[in-house]
Amino acid sequence: MSRSALRICLCLIALPLAGCAAKSLQPTTMALKYQSTEDPSATPLVQPCAALSALKIEDARRGGEPGKRWLERQPAMEQPISLSGDPLPWFRQAVDLHLRRAGLLTNAAGKPAGHMRLEQISMSEQVYLRASYNGRVTLSLDLISAASGRTCWSARVTGFAENRGYPGSTENYNETLNQALDKALIQLLGSAELSANLCGKC
Repeated sequence: MSRSALRICLCLIALPLAGCAAKSLQPTTMALKYQSTEDPSATPLVQPCAALSALKIEDARRGGEPGKRWLERQPAMEQPISLSGDPLPWFRQAVDLHLRRAGLLTNAAGKPAGHMRLEQISMSEQVYLRASYNGRVTLSLDLISAASGRTCWSARVTGFAENRGYPGSTENYNETLNQALDKALIQLLGSAELSANLCGKC
């Protein structure tokens, strides 16, 4: 048996040993790639009368880094998790998918217009033998009245997600943030106030 294979075996047999745990971390960068984590039936259907005349989607975040990673036994040794590329296509893809699942049209004349904003992406990773991930995505929606041109209803929602896996995994980062984004959109589309305002209040 090679030395590397022997070391792996010893780590598997004696997981609590400090020698098998991570001792250092490096900054890492992730690229967002959207894939829904939820069954299509998890997205609630809006009322048949609910529709938008148009939908503007915007990245309204103020920061560039989605989060930080640290060692469980040395939490002061933080390293950044940075985001590469433009997150707007990732956000738009998720919004388009959930709107289709909810049956919400976005080209209905005379209906309110929507302005949806990506407000925050946040990721944290705690590393020991494996990694624990926590993700948060916050988004907001304003409805603009077709009659007055003013905002007639606003909502702000946040989705949270947890995950576990190998440290520094782009796949695990994406799974966590995709789930958080899905939860935020499901929460928004499930709002009774959204359907009520799209069906006549606005």
